[in-house]
Amino acid sequence: MRPSFVRCATLVGIGVLAACSDGTGPIPESSYALRSVEGRPLPAPLPSIGTVNSSLVADSIHFFADGRFTRVRIRRDVPVNGPTTEFREDLRGDARRMGGAIVLDAVCGDTPGSLAICVPPDTARRLGAILEIGNSFLPPGGRLLFETVTP
Repeated sequence: MRPSFVRCATLVGIGVLAACSDGTGPIPESSYALRSVEGRPLPAPLPSIGTVNSSLVADSIHFFADGRFTRVRIRRDVPVNGPTTEFREDLRGDARRMGGAIVLDAVCGDTPGSLAICVPPDTARRLGAILEIGNSFLPPGGRLLFETVTP
């Protein structure tokens, strides 16, 4: 074998090993802002509940170096017969790696001045500078796409 081919094959092998790591390392401190819901820009309509039309106005996630996260989501509800209402949902909890995914385990409880909610864990995947989350309030296969705000 030629030395240049051996070097190239070695570099490719190292790249494959790095890509297949189990992803158990810490999640670096970073922030993300929602850019689209199922490919639609914000505010993006959500599935209707009865006579209320809802849309997602904003959503942001901040990961801390110690494994915690905070998330702030703004949802607008427009009932057929009634005033428009905006809800702020504040979530906080632990973020951990599970294989190639990041699991966001929110603490269930009240946050003063916000909607008290209990949600199942979200699973996120990093795609370069994009964070993709499949979410329980979207139809199956629905995705939220977040963009990096800080490196």
